[in-house]
Amino acid sequence: GPRSVHHQIVSRIVTAPDLRTLIDPRRSALPSAIPSMARAFALVEFVLLNGFSDSVTATIGGITNVREGAISVDYSFDEHFTGVMPSTYYNTLLSVAQASCLLELIDRLKAARIWTETVINIGSEFNRSPLPNGSGSDHGYQGASAQIYSGCVPGPLVLGNIAADPSPRQYKGTWGYGAEQPELDSNLELGHVINTVASLLRVPLPVAARPPLMDGSGQMAVATVPQGKIIA
Repeated sequence: GPRSVHHQIVSRIVTAPDLRTLIDPRRSALPSAIPSMARAFALVEFVLLNGFSDSVTATIGGITNVREGAISVDYSFDEHFTGVMPSTYYNTLLSVAQASCLLELIDRLKAARIWTETVINIGSEFNRSPLPNGSGSDHGYQGASAQIYSGCVPGPLVLGNIAADPSPRQYKGTWGYGAEQPELDSNLELGHVINTVASLLRVPLPVAARPPLMDGSGQMAVATVPQGKIIA
């Protein structure tokens, strides 16, 4: 018959009053992740400002296999068994670094007077769906999200509806589960995001039958769907 596989989960309690004291730069992946991200943003800035290319793709990376000195917090790519506090702390550090790099890049593009002609799209593969028993989270494939930054977008906008408690017995709260968008006659899909970026760049839309969420044909872009909302 099929071979039985058993997973053993070893719980470790971190008693340090300050998680910052646990990071060992010689062994932790976190200290190397932030400079690597900064170099990626610096390369994007160099390429765009010097006109070497009009399109740049950069991988800003993440945190994997963190070991804090003698203490292992089992920080894996999926974060299933990392723990609430370490996971929140590490992701906060990474997010602050990303925001700082993004601000620096945008300031440089503004100084070069090309920010209104630039579109920055930051996306990830999927969201996370938290489990109510404290064991971690699952892959939220229906919760992928994208952030779009451009000087032609008039202020912050949240586009795309999300569902509240799509599976309340297994997941609690709202974690970005895609809901129906009546104006699109469908749920929000990756094709809509791709066409939104294309519209802001004023290039032909690559995905047929998937209207963009914003019309970028004018000097300032205009949303083609209402602000997103939570649907019960």
